Amino acid sequence: MKYLKDLVWLTQLGLSVITPLLLFLLGAVWLQDRFGLGVWVLFLGIAFGLYSSYSSARAFARYWKSRQPKEKGDPPVNFREHD
Repeated sequence: MKYLKDLVWLTQLGLSVITPLLLFLLGAVWLQDRFGLGVWVLFLGIAFGLYSSYSSARAFARYWKSRQPKEKGDPPVNFREHD
């Protein structure tokens, strides 16, 4: 059952990383076609998409790290994280 949960989290990570990039890229193509803007809009869409994907992956990594069991020798990080 644990492997199934890990597979679901891996799928969610993949969707969270690729979806923002695709949406920004599609939005940039639409803006370019609709308003006749230059190629710079595509580069801007790619940059925003990559930053958004990076941010999403970083948030996922932080969450995944917080789920890992803590070592017994480590002091608590803050008041609410007592074992």
